[in-house]
Amino acid sequence: MKTVVNLISVQSIAILFFALSFGSLYGQTNNVNPKSDYLMCSGTNATTDISGTFYDSGGETGNYSNGENCSFLINPGCAFSITMSFNSFQLEGCCDYFKVYDGSDNTGELLLNTSGYTIPDPVVANSGAMFITFTSDGSAIYSGWEAVWTSVVPTTPPIANFSISNTTPLFNSEVQFTDLTTNYPNGWDWDFGDGHSSNLQNPVHAFQQAGLHTITLISDNCFSTDTVSHELTVSEPPVIVISPSSIIETITDCNDSISTPLTISNNGNGPLEFNLTASNAIKNTVELLALTYGVDYYEEYQNTLNAINQHFTDYNLTEINTTSPTVLANELDGKQVLLVAE
Repeated sequence: MKTVVNLISVQSIAILFFALSFGSLYGQTNNVNPKSDYLMCSGTNATTDISGTFYDSGGETGNYSNGENCSFLINPGCAFSITMSFNSFQLEGCCDYFKVYDGSDNTGELLLNTSGYTIPDPVVANSGAMFITFTSDGSAIYSGWEAVWTSVVPTTPPIANFSISNTTPLFNSEVQFTDLTTNYPNGWDWDFGDGHSSNLQNPVHAFQQAGLHTITLISDNCFSTDTVSHELTVSEPPVIVISPSSIIETITDCNDSISTPLTISNNGNGPLEFNLTASNAIKNTVELLALTYGVDYYEEYQNTLNAINQHFTDYNLTEINTTSPTVLANELDGKQVLLVAE
């Protein structure tokens, strides 16, 4: 269905005619609001319009001025991309510059940096905002530019949906949630049903409450929102028993090794998943204090450290150069080994 609206202003003797088209516009450039004309350095430095015509300060027929240094932001708020195309372009080649950034300020990606007479190719800001700057020196002025921009924005409500990596996860194990919402979602509100939430598009969550949980996602695309829910069941927690609870062994030879049986069992109702590797096993780092006063620091001391490193490197070394018993005693606090080299 097409609705045609005619707006007539008697005072300004202007007639504005535009059509609002509704239907299967999803994924298309949205021109629901009438286009407006904007001039650089004219006192207006930003717009939320999804489309419009953009001129230099001289407008459609005039020239820009010397000594201009202005910016202009196009940010509709819900655009997925903004495209700017140029109908004409004429700047002083050496010293006047037109720049376009992908974002809301000049920290975004620089999409265009140009001057001279060549009409630039269209530029696309995929962030949904486009920031433009223009500078001119004091030597010459030209006719500037005429450009138009259009935006891709949602025109139909989102259809929310998501997938769950495991609908029967173990207690406190990570679950991946993947957004499957269609129609250009740009906002996500997750409720995991256990008092936790997330605004990420594809969050990961570990459940520390057993039982049935209802996961709810509210998807937003600025045009509207949609809600969907799915369920999962978290297993009961395991009760881990490790025997023996501690291991104490004495190694007398640096090349010796020991082997001690370790039994891990589960006395709970939920399944047990256990992973013990060298990368996550707990290791105790030795705190080593070296007294360096009077030592041959560049030969004998270094030889001593090299000899230690051949057999053992898991230590933190602190050096102290003192003859004070009090200072030495204070530094020994928390240390496990005192090294006195020759």
